[in-house]
Amino acid sequence: MRVFAYGSLMWNPGFVPARAEPGTLRGWSRRWCVESQLHRGTKDRPGVVLGLVPGGECTGMIYSVGPRDAHDVEAYLDRRELCEGGYRKTLLDVDTRTGVLQAIAYVSEADRPGVDLNKIIEAGGSSGSNLEYAIRTFEALEALVGRLSEAEVGLCETSLSTLRAAAGIGGAGTRPNGAKHGLQIQVA
Repeated sequence: MRVFAYGSLMWNPGFVPARAEPGTLRGWSRRWCVESQLHRGTKDRPGVVLGLVPGGECTGMIYSVGPRDAHDVEAYLDRRELCEGGYRKTLLDVDTRTGVLQAIAYVSEADRPGVDLNKIIEAGGSSGSNLEYAIRTFEALEALVGRLSEAEVGLCETSLSTLRAAAGIGGAGTRPNGAKHGLQIQVA
């Protein structure tokens, strides 16, 4: 079994993959379009997280899980990703350095245009703050692709800068005092 990670699964998969490698999903892009009232928000103050929507392309991680762990990992991911609604599980082709691999991906059920940055900055839920989700996802993407683009993060440069400033991070992933605020990703 393989899983394509494009949001929090990149930096917090919740399981130990047998193998991890970068991959590109063609025909799908990352978008801030799934409302979260549990993991990254509440009913009173919902957050917004990433979903996959048709069109474009999306870089992420593809995790391989051995047959002995596949059932448990898939059940865990279904509980985690499908508990709030907003996603559907599908099998997609992902381009990797070793060829095209099929992987499970959790795609958005709807594409709600427009991002309310205040939701991302202020919301928080059982899995932590919405801002942490955003910043850690940006860090994981930077580790994979280098400089972030609007197409990769689903936000314009101004919005990205606003979120980094809200998190106390300067440009290019540095804190205002110059210390690196980075996330290490092991790539096989």
